[in-house]
Amino acid sequence: MVSEGLIEELGTMADVRQDEPLARHTTFGIGGPADVYVAASTADELRQMATICHRHETPFFVLGAGSNILVGDGGIRGVVFENRARSVEGPQERKNGSALFRAESGASLASLARDLARRGLAGLEWAGGIPARSAAPWCTTPAPTTAASPTC
Repeated sequence: MVSEGLIEELGTMADVRQDEPLARHTTFGIGGPADVYVAASTADELRQMATICHRHETPFFVLGAGSNILVGDGGIRGVVFENRARSVEGPQERKNGSALFRAESGASLASLARDLARRGLAGLEWAGGIPARSAAPWCTTPAPTTAASPTC
């Protein structure tokens, strides 16, 4: 059970939905309700919301694009965060011919790959069709051509 104090505290940051059907948020259109559903717009918001859940000893789950998950009819207990932290910085070309960029964990991996390819940066083409969020740090490595290869 999610406490009213937790719901109130999260409500100061974003719109809080109780018993939100997760079928609305998955590509397969299936899934029971989340006890509490809230969207985080930045990485800092996501961190703050996770801290609030820890303080209230409430489990949480971070949902990306909803494309790589099947949610049962019973839904998810605790708090589900929709990850809308999509900021991308860069790329910044470096002296060694590589490029460096920073993407928040909710950034579309396919959009990021296409954007880098349009800029003439190679190395992330494999992700062009993956319907997922980045959900991890990415960095670039030096290569014979300008490259944007994830190595971390």
